Amino acid sequence: MFTQRFITYGLRTDSYTKSVKVLYSKFLQQEVKEVEIPMPWGKVAGKLWGSQDKQPILAVHGWQDNAASFDNIAPLIMKHTPVLAIDLPGHGLSSWIPPGFMYNELIYILLIKRIKNHFGWEKVKMLGHSLNAMMVHWYGACFPKDMQYIIALDIFKFASMDPIAHITMFANTLEVFLKVEQNTVQPSYKTQSEIIKKAKKPGFPVLDDSSYKILMTRGTTRKEDGTYVINRDPRLRVTPMN
Repeated sequence: MFTQRFITYGLRTDSYTKSVKVLYSKFLQQEVKEVEIPMPWGKVAGKLWGSQDKQPILAVHGWQDNAASFDNIAPLIMKHTPVLAIDLPGHGLSSWIPPGFMYNELIYILLIKRIKNHFGWEKVKMLGHSLNAMMVHWYGACFPKDMQYIIALDIFKFASMDPIAHITMFANTLEVFLKVEQNTVQPSYKTQSEIIKKAKKPGFPVLDDSSYKILMTRGTTRKEDGTYVINRDPRLRVTPMN
Protein backbone atom coordinates (compact mmCIF):
# COMPACT_ATOMS: atom_id res chain seq x y z
CA MET A 1 0.00 0.00 0.00
CA PHE A 2 2.82 2.40 0.94
CA THR A 3 4.66 1.57 -2.27
CA GLN A 4 1.53 2.13 -4.31
CA ARG A 5 0.95 5.48 -2.63
CA PHE A 6 4.57 6.42 -3.26
CA ILE A 7 4.27 5.56 -6.96
CA THR A 8 0.98 7.46 -7.21
CA TYR A 9 2.56 10.45 -5.51
CA GLY A 10 5.51 10.22 -7.88
CA LEU A 11 3.24 10.15 -10.89
CA ARG A 12 1.29 13.12 -9.58
CA THR A 13 4.52 15.00 -8.91
CA ASP A 14 5.76 14.25 -12.41
CA SER A 15 2.42 15.36 -13.83
CA TYR A 16 2.57 18.52 -11.71
CA THR A 17 6.09 19.28 -12.97
CA LYS A 18 4.96 18.90 -16.56
CA SER A 19 1.98 21.18 -15.89
CA VAL A 20 4.26 23.83 -14.40
CA LYS A 21 6.56 23.61 -17.44
CA VAL A 22 3.59 24.03 -19.78
CA LEU A 23 2.29 27.01 -17.82
CA TYR A 24 5.78 28.55 -17.70
CA SER A 25 6.16 28.02 -21.44
CA LYS A 26 2.81 29.74 -22.06
CA PHE A 27 3.88 32.57 -19.74
CA LEU A 28 7.09 33.05 -21.71
CA GLN A 29 5.17 33.06 -24.98
CA GLN A 30 3.01 35.87 -23.63
CA GLU A 31 6.10 37.76 -22.50
CA VAL A 32 7.97 37.45 -25.82
CA LYS A 33 7.11 39.60 -28.81
CA GLU A 34 8.54 39.50 -32.33
CA VAL A 35 9.87 42.90 -33.38
CA GLU A 36 10.72 44.38 -36.78
CA ILE A 37 12.79 47.56 -37.06
CA PRO A 38 12.78 49.26 -40.50
CA MET A 39 16.15 49.82 -42.14
CA PRO A 40 17.11 51.47 -45.46
CA TRP A 41 17.81 48.01 -46.97
CA GLY A 42 14.85 46.19 -45.36
CA LYS A 43 14.34 45.22 -41.73
CA VAL A 44 16.09 44.03 -38.60
CA ALA A 45 14.11 41.34 -36.79
CA GLY A 46 14.25 40.66 -33.08
CA LYS A 47 12.61 39.26 -29.97
CA LEU A 48 11.51 41.49 -27.11
CA TRP A 49 11.48 39.71 -23.76
CA GLY A 50 9.48 41.32 -20.96
CA SER A 51 7.73 44.65 -20.53
CA GLN A 52 7.14 46.90 -23.53
CA ASP A 53 6.89 49.92 -21.22
CA LYS A 54 10.56 50.01 -20.19
CA GLN A 55 13.72 50.48 -22.24
CA PRO A 56 15.29 47.05 -22.84
CA ILE A 57 18.85 45.85 -22.88
CA LEU A 58 19.88 45.58 -26.54
CA ALA A 59 21.35 42.08 -26.98
CA VAL A 60 23.62 41.44 -29.97
CA HIS A 61 24.67 37.89 -30.89
CA GLY A 62 27.96 36.57 -32.25
CA TRP A 63 29.21 35.88 -35.77
CA GLN A 64 26.88 33.62 -37.80
CA ASP A 65 24.44 33.20 -34.87
CA ASN A 66 21.08 34.92 -34.32
CA ALA A 67 18.80 36.36 -31.64
CA ALA A 68 17.93 32.86 -30.40
CA SER A 69 21.39 32.82 -28.77
CA PHE A 70 19.72 34.56 -25.84
CA ASP A 71 16.66 32.27 -25.54
CA ASN A 72 17.93 30.64 -22.34
CA ILE A 73 19.35 33.71 -20.60
CA ALA A 74 16.77 36.35 -21.57
CA PRO A 75 13.94 34.84 -19.44
CA LEU A 76 16.19 35.23 -16.39
CA ILE A 77 17.16 38.82 -17.19
CA MET A 78 13.64 39.98 -18.05
CA LYS A 79 12.60 39.50 -14.43
CA HIS A 80 14.53 42.71 -13.78
CA THR A 81 14.72 44.48 -17.14
CA PRO A 82 13.40 43.74 -20.66
CA VAL A 83 15.72 42.30 -23.33
CA LEU A 84 15.58 43.11 -27.04
CA ALA A 85 17.63 40.49 -28.86
CA ILE A 86 18.12 41.29 -32.54
CA ASP A 87 19.14 39.31 -35.61
CA LEU A 88 22.01 41.23 -37.15
CA PRO A 89 21.71 42.03 -40.88
CA GLY A 90 22.06 38.83 -42.91
CA HIS A 91 21.39 36.66 -39.87
CA GLY A 92 18.23 34.93 -38.66
CA LEU A 93 15.06 36.65 -39.87
CA SER A 94 16.68 40.00 -40.72
CA SER A 95 17.12 41.30 -44.27
CA TRP A 96 20.38 40.78 -46.12
CA ILE A 97 22.37 43.88 -47.06
CA PRO A 98 22.37 44.81 -50.78
CA PRO A 99 24.50 42.83 -53.26
CA GLY A 100 28.08 43.98 -53.67
CA PHE A 101 28.57 44.95 -50.03
CA MET A 102 30.52 43.18 -47.31
CA TYR A 103 29.44 42.54 -43.73
CA ASN A 104 31.75 44.11 -41.16
CA GLU A 105 31.78 45.59 -37.70
CA LEU A 106 31.28 49.14 -38.97
CA ILE A 107 27.88 48.12 -40.34
CA TYR A 108 26.96 46.78 -36.91
CA ILE A 109 28.14 49.93 -35.11
CA LEU A 110 26.01 52.04 -37.42
CA LEU A 111 23.12 49.62 -36.86
CA ILE A 112 23.18 50.23 -33.10
CA LYS A 113 23.09 53.96 -33.75
CA ARG A 114 20.09 53.50 -36.07
CA ILE A 115 18.24 51.40 -33.48
CA LYS A 116 18.96 53.94 -30.74
CA ASN A 117 17.60 56.73 -32.93
CA HIS A 118 14.59 54.64 -34.01
CA PHE A 119 13.41 54.14 -30.43
CA GLY A 120 14.52 57.56 -29.23
CA TRP A 121 16.71 56.19 -26.44
CA GLU A 122 18.91 58.69 -24.65
CA LYS A 123 21.46 55.98 -23.83
CA VAL A 124 21.83 52.30 -24.71
CA LYS A 125 22.23 49.27 -22.47
CA MET A 126 24.27 46.70 -24.40
CA LEU A 127 24.69 42.94 -24.07
CA GLY A 128 27.15 41.57 -26.63
CA HIS A 129 28.29 38.02 -27.30
CA SER A 130 31.52 36.84 -28.93
CA LEU A 131 32.46 39.02 -31.93
CA ASN A 132 29.89 41.59 -30.94
CA ALA A 133 31.02 41.65 -27.33
CA MET A 134 34.06 43.30 -28.88
CA MET A 135 31.98 45.44 -31.22
CA VAL A 136 29.88 46.98 -28.43
CA HIS A 137 33.08 48.21 -26.77
CA TRP A 138 34.03 49.78 -30.09
CA TYR A 139 30.64 51.48 -30.20
CA GLY A 140 31.18 52.72 -26.65
CA ALA A 141 34.58 54.14 -27.62
CA CYS A 142 33.02 55.98 -30.59
CA PHE A 143 29.97 57.20 -28.69
CA PRO A 144 30.78 57.20 -24.95
CA LYS A 145 27.90 59.57 -24.17
CA ASP A 146 25.49 57.05 -25.71
CA MET A 147 26.36 54.25 -23.29
CA GLN A 148 24.61 53.41 -20.04
CA TYR A 149 26.47 50.13 -19.60
CA ILE A 150 28.02 47.19 -21.48
CA ILE A 151 27.81 43.48 -20.66
CA ALA A 152 30.33 41.36 -22.61
CA LEU A 153 30.00 37.57 -22.90
CA ASP A 154 32.81 35.29 -24.07
CA ILE A 155 35.25 37.90 -25.46
CA PHE A 156 36.23 41.30 -24.12
CA LYS A 157 38.20 43.05 -26.87
CA PHE A 158 39.51 42.69 -30.41
CA ALA A 159 42.67 40.62 -30.71
CA SER A 160 45.89 42.61 -30.85
CA MET A 161 47.76 41.94 -34.10
CA ASP A 162 51.00 42.85 -35.77
CA PRO A 163 50.17 45.66 -38.27
CA ILE A 164 51.87 43.88 -41.18
CA ALA A 165 50.05 40.62 -40.44
CA HIS A 166 46.75 42.50 -40.20
CA ILE A 167 47.22 44.15 -43.59
CA THR A 168 47.96 40.75 -45.15
CA MET A 169 44.87 39.21 -43.55
CA PHE A 170 42.79 42.22 -44.59
CA ALA A 171 43.85 41.79 -48.23
CA ASN A 172 43.16 38.04 -48.15
CA THR A 173 39.70 38.67 -46.69
CA LEU A 174 38.81 40.99 -49.56
CA GLU A 175 39.99 38.41 -52.10
CA VAL A 176 37.91 35.69 -50.43
CA PHE A 177 34.86 37.95 -50.37
CA LEU A 178 35.04 38.55 -54.13
CA LYS A 179 34.94 34.79 -54.66
CA VAL A 180 32.20 34.08 -52.12
CA GLU A 181 29.83 36.72 -53.49
CA GLN A 182 29.83 34.91 -56.84
CA ASN A 183 28.01 31.98 -55.25
CA THR A 184 25.11 32.95 -53.01
CA VAL A 185 22.93 29.92 -53.82
CA GLN A 186 21.28 28.48 -50.71
CA PRO A 187 21.54 24.66 -50.69
CA SER A 188 18.58 22.65 -49.43
CA TYR A 189 18.78 20.03 -46.68
CA LYS A 190 16.39 17.12 -46.16
CA THR A 191 16.46 17.32 -42.36
CA GLN A 192 17.60 19.63 -39.59
CA SER A 193 19.91 16.82 -38.44
CA GLU A 194 21.77 17.20 -41.73
CA ILE A 195 22.29 20.89 -40.97
CA ILE A 196 23.56 20.09 -37.46
CA LYS A 197 26.03 17.59 -38.92
CA LYS A 198 27.29 20.24 -41.34
CA ALA A 199 27.66 22.75 -38.48
CA LYS A 200 29.94 20.38 -36.59
CA LYS A 201 32.76 20.80 -39.09
CA PRO A 202 36.39 21.04 -37.94
CA GLY A 203 37.62 24.46 -36.94
CA PHE A 204 34.35 25.62 -35.38
CA PRO A 205 33.26 25.33 -31.73
CA VAL A 206 30.99 22.29 -31.35
CA LEU A 207 27.71 22.84 -29.51
CA ASP A 208 25.31 20.22 -28.20
CA ASP A 209 22.38 19.35 -30.45
CA SER A 210 19.86 21.22 -28.27
CA SER A 211 21.84 24.46 -28.73
CA TYR A 212 21.90 23.99 -32.50
CA LYS A 213 18.15 23.41 -32.48
CA ILE A 214 17.60 26.67 -30.57
CA LEU A 215 19.61 28.60 -33.16
CA MET A 216 17.74 26.89 -35.99
CA THR A 217 14.41 28.32 -34.80
CA ARG A 218 15.51 31.56 -36.49
CA GLY A 219 18.41 30.29 -38.54
CA THR A 220 16.52 27.94 -40.87
CA THR A 221 13.30 27.95 -42.87
CA ARG A 222 11.28 24.93 -43.93
CA LYS A 223 10.17 25.16 -47.56
CA GLU A 224 6.92 23.90 -49.05
CA ASP A 225 8.62 20.71 -50.27
CA GLY A 226 9.66 19.85 -46.70
CA THR A 227 13.35 20.63 -47.11
CA TYR A 228 15.25 23.23 -45.10
CA VAL A 229 17.40 26.21 -46.06
CA ILE A 230 19.78 28.21 -43.89
CA ASN A 231 18.60 31.82 -43.61
CA ARG A 232 22.07 33.27 -43.11
CA ASP A 233 23.58 35.25 -45.99
CA PRO A 234 26.39 33.16 -47.59
CA ARG A 235 28.58 36.28 -47.59
CA LEU A 236 28.86 35.83 -43.82
CA ARG A 237 31.18 32.90 -44.45
CA VAL A 238 33.91 35.50 -44.92
CA THR A 239 35.89 36.02 -41.71
CA PRO A 240 35.26 39.48 -40.19
CA MET A 241 38.05 41.90 -41.15
CA ASN A 242 38.79 43.18 -37.67
